[in-house]
Amino acid sequence: MSNQGTPGTLKPNCLVLKFILILFFSFLLAEALFLTSLFLYFGEISIHLSILFLSLASCVLAFIFTAFTMIIFHRTLLGPLLQFRNHILMAEQNSQELKPFPIPDRGNELQDIFIIFNTQLKRIQAAAKTIKAHEAIMALGVEERTQILDQITNYDFLTGLPNQNLLKVELAKFILEAEENKKHAYLLMLELRDFHEIIDAFGHNVADLFLKEVGSLLTQNTSAGTVVAHLSYTRFAISKNALNNPHQIIPIAQLILDLFTSPLKIAEQNILTTVNLGVAIYPHDGQNADLLLTNANLALNRAKTQGLNNYQFYESSMNQAIEVKHTLLVDLHYAIDQNQFRVYYQPKIGLKTGKLVGLEALVRWEHPEKGLISPSDFIPIAEESGLITIIGEWILRTACQQTKLWHDEGFKELNVAVNLSTIQFKQENIVDIVHRALMDSALPPRYLELEITESGVMNNIQRAIVTMNAFHDLGIILSLDDFGTGYSSLSYLKRFPVQKLKVDQSFVKDLGPMTDKSLVDIIILLGHSLDLKVVAEGVETKEQLFYLKERGCDEIQGYYFSKPIPADLCPALFKKLI
Repeated sequence: MSNQGTPGTLKPNCLVLKFILILFFSFLLAEALFLTSLFLYFGEISIHLSILFLSLASCVLAFIFTAFTMIIFHRTLLGPLLQFRNHILMAEQNSQELKPFPIPDRGNELQDIFIIFNTQLKRIQAAAKTIKAHEAIMALGVEERTQILDQITNYDFLTGLPNQNLLKVELAKFILEAEENKKHAYLLMLELRDFHEIIDAFGHNVADLFLKEVGSLLTQNTSAGTVVAHLSYTRFAISKNALNNPHQIIPIAQLILDLFTSPLKIAEQNILTTVNLGVAIYPHDGQNADLLLTNANLALNRAKTQGLNNYQFYESSMNQAIEVKHTLLVDLHYAIDQNQFRVYYQPKIGLKTGKLVGLEALVRWEHPEKGLISPSDFIPIAEESGLITIIGEWILRTACQQTKLWHDEGFKELNVAVNLSTIQFKQENIVDIVHRALMDSALPPRYLELEITESGVMNNIQRAIVTMNAFHDLGIILSLDDFGTGYSSLSYLKRFPVQKLKVDQSFVKDLGPMTDKSLVDIIILLGHSLDLKVVAEGVETKEQLFYLKERGCDEIQGYYFSKPIPADLCPALFKKLI
């Protein structure tokens, strides 16, 4: 029987022998060069015969040492590694998954590396399959090859529907036909709003089946000649050249929305989703496919801000709003780099004493060309872009440092309230950020109040409670801001370690109607029943002040006492209100 090794394998014994011989002859050559140099220098070898014997002895010892080292190296490391390599090659040749490989006399020192090799092997096998598929395609005829490449290029792999590439081609055809026939082509952009929740609840397999069902549902409920495309995981598009006037799109859009009012049966599961639609119509909203896609997307984004299960038409003002938003976003980056932000402070007054009890830190943007920009104009953009984390940390650190300066000037009992946006509150290291701000400013934690929006807390209640408890343990005061707008459950409210409820100014603004009075009364009673202080913001009139005082509200702030002012004007105000 032949004793040949498996093709591609190594023979460790031959390798070790070659290595030993190379080292041995290298030592012999070195010794010969050494003796020759001695002879040339001294001229007589006999005088240094002892050196010759010493050299030969060192050669023998070197050989013994090398052989012994290689044997140990082979037994303990090289041999097992070479065997392991052969094991990998065999698995690769047979397209098998790599199995754990026993390494004798080495315990588990090298055992775990098979996991790394296994991952790489799977990638190699996947690449090999791709190469084989490519070779198979190239072996086909030109017509069959063209069909396959067309399928890959123009159709979504999961749903089998046209992708964006083919949609643009078909949309361009619709535009030409509409121009010739004096009609209107339309493009509906649809987004599934709850798709990620479906993945979390039912897994990717059911979610994929759900997408296929959505594609089938849209195809079955649209007229012949309509193109239904799958653009991305959550987005579909519907297009056709069929309208005599733009208003005919309304029943079509409503029909699409109605398809998702009932649950879809997927793998024995009843799945209900919500959608939004954006509508763009040729020629009013775009003269080419790319522009129609862009404007339908803008309309969809507007629909998403208007709630669930609704549609919105594209309007030219959307482009203007996008341009303004983009300009502000660029300017925001410069504002951060060039220190254009300022912190203003608005006093909070205790209703029982009429004295100053604290301040709220509010950011202002002093634009070099546009002047003072309202937070309502740039804060939403900062939140969308993520810049709010940088701006918010700067506000926090500035407010803490300024409050400590006021303490050192003699206003020792002032506390400062700082808003934490929802995005800031979700930061993994937000507790560390706040703690560092306090440590760097040397402001005692009891003089810092963090205002956390009710809606932000309700996004992830369990995590919110953990974060709030961490703030509470530091000794920081916590206030639930915009209370009454986030629909928090009373059972959760009892678990929040907050000390204050802040009544949203929308409830304070119009205290005339009985409904508004009733809401404010309920919030005040609820807060006091939980041993919480209640703060009302947006107080501007004497009537509002008297009403809140009669109902037992603890603190107020608003233009009735003072608008937000720069830090350098605050000491004069303190002397009046303390």
